[in-house]
Amino acid sequence: MKFEKLIEFLLISTAATIPLWMLANNIAIILTLISAIVYSILNKTAEKKWQLLYTLFILLFVLMVIALLYTNNFERGLRKLEYRAAFVIIPFICYLLSSLITNKLIHKVLKWFVYSVLIVSLIFFITAIFRTWQYASPNPFNEANGNFFAYMELTKVMENTHPIYFGTQVLFALFIICYDAIEVKKIFNIRFRIKLLLILYLTVLVFFLNSFLLTGLFIVLIIYFTFLLKTHTKFKLLILALLVSSISLSSIFVVDKLNGINFKRDFTSRDFSGSDFTAVRARVAKYYCSIDLISDNFFIGVSPGDEIDELLKYYEKNKFTHGMIKKFNSHNQYLTEFIYTGVFGFLVLVYLFFIIFKKGLIDHNKLLVAIGFIYLCFNLTESALVRNKGIIFFVFFTCLLVNANFNNKKLSENAQ
Repeated sequence: MKFEKLIEFLLISTAATIPLWMLANNIAIILTLISAIVYSILNKTAEKKWQLLYTLFILLFVLMVIALLYTNNFERGLRKLEYRAAFVIIPFICYLLSSLITNKLIHKVLKWFVYSVLIVSLIFFITAIFRTWQYASPNPFNEANGNFFAYMELTKVMENTHPIYFGTQVLFALFIICYDAIEVKKIFNIRFRIKLLLILYLTVLVFFLNSFLLTGLFIVLIIYFTFLLKTHTKFKLLILALLVSSISLSSIFVVDKLNGINFKRDFTSRDFSGSDFTAVRARVAKYYCSIDLISDNFFIGVSPGDEIDELLKYYEKNKFTHGMIKKFNSHNQYLTEFIYTGVFGFLVLVYLFFIIFKKGLIDHNKLLVAIGFIYLCFNLTESALVRNKGIIFFVFFTCLLVNANFNNKKLSENAQ
């Protein structure tokens, strides 16, 4: 029993360290893996369940291993493969611990993940306030002081924490609290009013992170949540509060960010020369050059080791000098997968999302659907499964949640 409590603590630690430094998270994962192996040896009769999702993650890893056979830069390819070790390690952990993964445990893991996101966000805000005070500007949105309350400046205090990646964690934490406040009521042992305040706080945080993607995902997740639940007085209050805060905050962040963007020009122009690029125009250029590269390497790609070198050639071919200087990747995980391992890797990734949504909808697992949707969209604007921060968050929670069936009687009993 004590050993099982240790494993529970390590799983919670893995989730709680995701918003923190990757070193802490990697240590938690390694300790969890060792404990899972020991537990499996000591409890050979314990029930283990293999999920199709595990196979797909491992297959993506294997395809990258095969791609190393035809790479020209083996060292770089190996470094990228190391990041994807989680595609094997985390499914293996969840398989070995199948008998321990109950609703009760999942609720604890989700709770401490949310608390961790809240603590990290408070660190960001306190640091931003201190830096604003230090630079003697009462207006946090004054560009003279670097706007310490938005985007990269907000998360700068924690090294290697990109605001968009942290933003996806915030969105998932927001959905967890909404889900618990209205439907489950077992994750957080706090009053509804406190949950409402936390929801409003995280909503504000989403807009401070200052991203079109996060704003769009926030709106869609709220709509998704609306369709999931029946009319409820508390729910109406929740939606009203979120909409009011969304409208007021978007007037500060989103509208200001639209200045200088000509969507028609940025989407249709194929002149990628020069250095004057909006976020939209730069991404169109990356996608165009990536698709050009894919069309010439459709079946097996160019390998992860040669990805950047080959992209630079196509940036040069299409006169995308800005991309050559910055050495951009494709900023789209579906295109990146195609470049890495060709059509086979792309199809496996697409099928992986199909399984996530199929499993989530059949089992009425709203949290699995939510994180699947967040990453389905996130992958359109970022190569989210290239960074360690993006990989661990996605793989850990999908592999954990795929074991839960919230309509299953056995799991329900364990949740009591």
